[in-house]
Amino acid sequence: MNTKAKILVVDDEEQNLISFKAAFRRIFDIQTAISAEEAFVVLRANKDICVVVSDHRMPVKTGVQFLEEIRSEFPEIIRIV
Repeated sequence: MNTKAKILVVDDEEQNLISFKAAFRRIFDIQTAISAEEAFVVLRANKDICVVVSDHRMPVKTGVQFLEEIRSEFPEIIRIV
């Protein structure tokens, strides 16, 4: 049984995702997404994600715009830019 908190990290730079996952994988169950669109897929497939950390500057939409969009569908999730 996995008792680590599940966190989703969203960033358009893959190296940042790799670094974040490497740094925190022992403490948290880290999920990653390279875009806001991919993040929605991950969120819908993993209902136990409790925190979303998003890069601010991404193509198509900002991290703030993305976090505002997920608020209605996932109101319980903690959102961090």
